[in-house]
Amino acid sequence: MTTYWVIGGRYASTRFSDLAPGAEDVRIGPFISYEEAKSAWAELSWHAIDECNTRFTIAEDA
Repeated sequence: MTTYWVIGGRYASTRFSDLAPGAEDVRIGPFISYEEAKSAWAELSWHAIDECNTRFTIAEDA
C-alpha cells in the first residue's frame, strides 16, 4: 500500500540541501491518498509563502 508524506522545513539557503541552524525537519503523515498529502502540503506552503528558504515536498512511500 502506498502512503504519502509531506516533508521539508526551513533551509540554510535556496540550494535546499541543509536545514537552517536550529530548524527542525518537518515530516507530516502518513496520508493514504495523494490528495490528502497535497492538501497538507498546500497549507504548509501557503503559511511559508514569503520565506524563500522554506520548502515542502510530497514523498511517496511504497
